[in-house]
Amino acid sequence: MDDRPKPIPHSFQEGEVFYYLGEPYRLRLAEPHSSITVKAGWISVPRADTNQQMGEEIIRWYRQMGKEILLPRVKELSDRYGFHYTMAKITSAKTRWGSCSGKNAICLSWYLVMAPKQVADSVMIHELCHTIHHDHSHAFWSLVEQLMPDYQQHRQWLKENRYLMRFDIDEKN
Repeated sequence: MDDRPKPIPHSFQEGEVFYYLGEPYRLRLAEPHSSITVKAGWISVPRADTNQQMGEEIIRWYRQMGKEILLPRVKELSDRYGFHYTMAKITSAKTRWGSCSGKNAICLSWYLVMAPKQVADSVMIHELCHTIHHDHSHAFWSLVEQLMPDYQQHRQWLKENRYLMRFDIDEKN
């Protein structure tokens, strides 16, 4: 039985909480057709006709932030530790934070933009280690631990807080 809290669908009311880089931000409805901005504890989102439209706009923004934040970061970590991957991209995966193909292509879920930086880094390190060990062998986990000794704390954080980073839309409006 899973007794972790279930996500509450977003209804896009002023003050509702959204997560960005591990921090909670309160929703502020902005003028239609404006840009999403994050500042001083608030995420300003353009008002739209329906919750579905607002949700889609926020998801586009999170995906873009994934491209601007996560992709350069995976390259930085790869360069720092001497890994080689063929490509990296942002996906909408809901059940995996990241993956690495047999051809060393790395995929990262845009949901990671909601997690703290160290937690997202641990997922990236995990996937980069798969470019050397395409399994979860002892050698793989030893390499992960060598590069990020506290990786288990980050895995636990994801397990306990994944409900905060779900993105369900209350379509009543």
